[in-house]
Order: sequence, then C-alpha cells, then structure tokens
Amino acid sequence: MLTFQSAFAADSQPVDRVSPSAIGWGNLLVPGLGATLRDQPLTGLGEAGLEVGSFFGGTLLAKESRFRIDGSVDVPEDGSVSRAMGGRILQQFGLKYHFYNTFYHYQQAVIEQQDTPREQNNPQPIYRGTWKDVLVAPFQWDNLKTVWTWPIVLAVSSYLIYDYSQTKIARRHSGLTYMDEASYGLSQMGAVPIGSSFGEDPLFRGFIQREVYGSTGSLVTAILAQTALFSLLHEDHVTSFAVGSYFGIEVNELHGDLGPSMAAHFWINVVIGVLDYCSLRRSVGKSAPLNPPVVAQFTFPLL
Repeated sequence: MLTFQSAFAADSQPVDRVSPSAIGWGNLLVPGLGATLRDQPLTGLGEAGLEVGSFFGGTLLAKESRFRIDGSVDVPEDGSVSRAMGGRILQQFGLKYHFYNTFYHYQQAVIEQQDTPREQNNPQPIYRGTWKDVLVAPFQWDNLKTVWTWPIVLAVSSYLIYDYSQTKIARRHSGLTYMDEASYGLSQMGAVPIGSSFGEDPLFRGFIQREVYGSTGSLVTAILAQTALFSLLHEDHVTSFAVGSYFGIEVNELHGDLGPSMAAHFWINVVIGVLDYCSLRRSVGKSAPLNPPVVAQFTFPLL
C-alpha cells in the first residue's frame, strides 16, 4: 500500500547501508536525494518535483523578496492579495514538505540501522511518529496539557497580543475583497501554522539537533546549531532564537518526543496568524479586537 511518504513508488528496501547522516544532510541540500540514497530513486524524483515545483510555482504568482521560512513572496501594499497568498501557500507546501521528507528518510535510515554503535550511542532517541502523528500532534490532549506546552503558548501569546495592541498599523491604499481576506486568513491561520509544526520541528529538532548532538556529544552545541539556523530563517530573529532554544531543551528533556513542541509551535503561529489577520482588517478601516491605531503612509520623491 502506498503511503504519504512514498506516494510515488512502491515500498522497497535499501541495498546499501548509507549512513543516516549522509541521507539527512544530502536530502536537505538536494531534494529527493534521501530517497535515492535509500534505493528509492522514483520516490526521490517525485518528491523533488513536487517540492521544487510547488515552491517555485508560488514565486510566479507574486513579487518575490528575500527568502523567509514562511514564504518569500511580498504582500502588495495596494490592490488584491489573493495571488500573493496563493503563492505563499504553495511555497509553504513545497518547503515544509521538503523539510518533512528530509526528516522522514533520516528517521527511516536510523531505524534501519538502530543496532549500530553510532545510533545506539546517540543521546537523543529518534522520534518514531508517522506523518499522521505529526499532523495530529497539535490537537492531542497529552501534548497540550503538559507544562512544556501551555505555559510557553500562554506567555508568547500574551506578549504578541500586547505588542499588537501597541503597534501602529499602516493604512492600505485600497480595500480588500472577501476573497482577499479569506485567502489571507487561510495562509496565515492555516498554512503557516501547519507548515511550522509539520516541517520545522521534525527538521530542526528531530534531525539537526539529534545529528549535532550525536556527533559532538554536546547538548549546548546541538541546540545552538539548530536554533541559529531556525532563527536566521525567521523574520524576528531574537524571538525565534529564544523559542527555538526552548523547543530544543524541551525535546531533550522529553527524550526526543517532538509532540509537545509541535503543539506549542502550531498554536503560537495560530495566534500570530489571527493577529496578522486582524491587522489586515484594521489596515482597511474595519473593526478588529483591541483596535490598534492606523496611520497613513506618505511617500515623497527624492529631489
């Protein structure tokens, strides 16, 4: 039976025991290489086509700016935002699917070689959840009730809501249609949170942190390595570094379990998405909770 992870080829067993490290890093740098190194070239080809096609297909719908982990298309300051949001959703799918595939092939290689000294000596157990487990993790009560989840969600959400209430919002030059608002809400409150928990936690905490920890034997080095990359790929580097470090410590304390960090990550991004949506409504003169001030922007040509 075909699965989400191998939707492009029937199950097959690897011929050569390529190290999990080579499979993980190789797939991260070259889409589809992880499956290919596991002797599943057709799966790798299909994954690469879907990942690259979705991400760069999204760039055709809107103006592109510098790369960010939540999409590299700009939201236009006037006119419709539907095309930009469609592009962002495509980019989210392509990028986070690539992140998950990197972890998945690494995970499978680790399980296949779990009896080797290298894997037995790794201080962080491999997360063994399937793609279904990853998708439902943010909604499982066991993940939500733990003290590793709700306090960080509450603390970060409180800070975000306060910051939103105090920050001036620039008025847009034109109104937005119902479709514009719906596509923006779908992107910010749906695609981005799902992508964060589905792709980012398995990659940064499940793969990178585990690999660096196993190679160096230093938890501090492992957390700094994954957090540095995690924060560089986000807009707010300082907050992302703090949250990424917390998630790294959490995963270590929970012996490799990614569930609670995926739940916290998801709901924090849902709050961010809701506030982004409220900001968009305020920018066109509509009501939104807390009603932060809206200011007009003027552009003067240089003399």
